[in-house]
Amino acid sequence: MIHPQPLQTWDLWYPGGGATGLPFARGQMDPTEVLWVHSAPKKLDVAVRNHDGSPVARGLVSRDGGYLPMTRLSLADGQLVREDRWPTDDDLGALVILPGGNRPPRPSEALDRFLQYAPRKPIARRTPTWTR
Repeated sequence: MIHPQPLQTWDLWYPGGGATGLPFARGQMDPTEVLWVHSAPKKLDVAVRNHDGSPVARGLVSRDGGYLPMTRLSLADGQLVREDRWPTDDDLGALVILPGGNRPPRPSEALDRFLQYAPRKPIARRTPTWTR
């Protein structure tokens, strides 16, 4: 089957683990210039390939500041650019990939999943009493 719009593969590796690094996340998606990564390690080896395996971009991107849970990877003139920052309203609709993920959800889907399991108002529970 021929796809009307060929897919891109984003392959993210953590180079600091094991002899050759550890896979962090991989996803196939419609071609995109921006991909958000959740919980990215300090160093990340990223390879972006077209549907036929030809390289779009590859590089080792490192965090320069303190840890933030969201990382924005973007393609600029065949180079990868890393920004560790919080998403803004302009970032709504961008793809997000999770560690170990292979299907990047839209941010609204990820938020819906989070809210589904978010802690709610604590429920008062009776402490069991033991009798002899």
